[in-house]
Amino acid sequence: MRKKILITNNPMVIERYPDRALKVDGTPLNVLQKAMEYVMNGYVLFCSPLPPNASLFKNPYRTLVLESKKSEEVKGSDLLLLQNASTKLFGYAKKWEEVKPEVLKDYAFLDFDFLSNLLGSR
Repeated sequence: MRKKILITNNPMVIERYPDRALKVDGTPLNVLQKAMEYVMNGYVLFCSPLPPNASLFKNPYRTLVLESKKSEEVKGSDLLLLQNASTKLFGYAKKWEEVKPEVLKDYAFLDFDFLSNLLGSR
């Protein structure tokens, strides 16, 4: 079984998975950038870099799961997916800044819940 790491800007994920979560300060774009660095160093995507539907693109929290792999070969398709996700999400950066503080916990929970389902740990 390959080692999985969680790259996230979601405090709820960091609290629940302190030994597996890599905290990224900033926006989902920063999370994608950090994931690109890991892919360049031998990790592969375990999940889509985009939220499951377009209405969630405005979520200021994003968690990506990556797996280590044995080969040192960089997976170009994963880099392309991350770059395309960055391009799609770039237009939402202003909306992330406008999210009201009272709904941040809801967004954090949505991201956390998707992750829990992905990992099978509900």
